Amino acid sequence: MKHNNEFSSQIEGLDLRLSYDGPPVVDGLSINIPAGEITVIVGANGCGKSTLLRAFARILRPDNGTVILNGEEIQNMPTRSVARELGLLPQNQRTPDAIIVKDLIRRGRYPHQRLFDQWSKKDEEAVNRALKITGLQDHNERPVDELSGGQRQRVWIAMVLAQDTPIMLLDEPTTHLDMAHQVEILELLKMLSVKEQRTIVMVLHDINLAARYASNLVAMRDGSVIYSGHPDEIVSSEMVQNTFNLRTVVISDPVAGSPLVIPNPTRETE
Repeated sequence: MKHNNEFSSQIEGLDLRLSYDGPPVVDGLSINIPAGEITVIVGANGCGKSTLLRAFARILRPDNGTVILNGEEIQNMPTRSVARELGLLPQNQRTPDAIIVKDLIRRGRYPHQRLFDQWSKKDEEAVNRALKITGLQDHNERPVDELSGGQRQRVWIAMVLAQDTPIMLLDEPTTHLDMAHQVEILELLKMLSVKEQRTIVMVLHDINLAARYASNLVAMRDGSVIYSGHPDEIVSSEMVQNTFNLRTVVISDPVAGSPLVIPNPTRETE
């Protein structure tokens, strides 16, 4: 399936205050997500990463400020229009009882269907493509509940892929995956960004994977963005100390050339 320049969408947050009917988790945050690139958000637990992603997906309404999607306030857009522009992979997805792999992935096509529409050839192509690139063709008739944690994660990623949106929001997409599948999924997302100009925003815990795959790295602390830019420009011992409160040494990755963070908790960094 070939995509054209419709995949030039952009999303940004302006002066966001976000909370869950209590003290703000995010306050006064403004952020611009570069179109057609991979943005990775990192930070300690509770710093507001997932909360920001929920606001981008219009799941969480800001107490103050606004999210802009393609130049329009996202709160003013019809739900189906938003779902055609961005897909969200949240944490801790709840699998419907007894659903098989292909049927869960097919749910990603809902935003593209109108009332009384028949299942189309384009819908089927999108689902089959998602099955293929996540390596799930041989599991398409299996109940999702019978799969391993890593396989289930790939099913949810396939559902977002089948949604076929120009913006993909992924909250810790490599959770439950072994190292080989972590790299496989991140390489897949990199391919979608490079070849199809998709705008990908994801939360990752692993700073080294973030530095390797992001073209735009965002570091958060206490609900604020404290660093933002290309990993080569911002990743340093000081940045990791300020973001994660961890002493480290930062060297060049001998394979990727990206910054490689090595924990150094027992002595002062050089």
